[in-house]
Amino acid sequence: NARYSDNGIDWTEVELPFNATMTSLAAGNNRFIATASGESRVASSLNGIAWTEVALPLEAAWSDGVFGNGKFVLVATDTDKVAVSTDGVTWTANGSIPDDTDGGGDSTESTWSSVTYGKGKYVAVSSSDGATATSTDGVTWTRHDSAISFLPSQIAYGNNRFVAVAESDCETAYSFDGITWYAGGTLSVLALVTLELSQIKFANGIFFVIATETGSATTIAYTSEDGVLWTQRTMPSSQTWSAITHGDGTW
Repeated sequence: NARYSDNGIDWTEVELPFNATMTSLAAGNNRFIATASGESRVASSLNGIAWTEVALPLEAAWSDGVFGNGKFVLVATDTDKVAVSTDGVTWTANGSIPDDTDGGGDSTESTWSSVTYGKGKYVAVSSSDGATATSTDGVTWTRHDSAISFLPSQIAYGNNRFVAVAESDCETAYSFDGITWYAGGTLSVLALVTLELSQIKFANGIFFVIATETGSATTIAYTSEDGVLWTQRTMPSSQTWSAITHGDGTW
């Protein structure tokens, strides 16, 4: 099921059109799209309350989605195929991310775990080999082998740069083009505890990272304006924080 709120405090539960493991939520073109792993369908809503089932062109372990440049773009962890839609209703999978070309340790079929949009391009990251992929239209992609020195789990865009974060220790990197990447620090080292990434979001001028302490509750979070200098924040209570968003001036 899904939940919606008008104030971030009081939440109302609503039913989704099918049962599945939902992996991401993207908003754009006056529509919400909820992706699910191992499915050939997504859940679509115009208001976050009433949801309908929409068919995808193939079944995949859809991991993340983004809306940018008038299109929804979905990536998956078990295929190089990318799903694209302008309206969230009619989808195609005519594009794919090329296989690795550097002859190194990269897998032929990378684990595309996250995608974002900024500077006129979509950028996806692979959590299995550190590769990134860029596209201006969501259909034709260019692969950049071993672009990141660690295994990035998520990526976000803001303040004229892309920021990627590893799941296991919250190591970070930043890039101005999605191709060349620079070290941004490891949050586990800064915190003196082992942090495991839950989510990174950009809004209101800052990148916000929430995590757990090796899967357990924590009060630790981090923010940064540039992906280089990170400031430790204290959450209101010790929880296994899993997701964060920003709206109406409030996180």
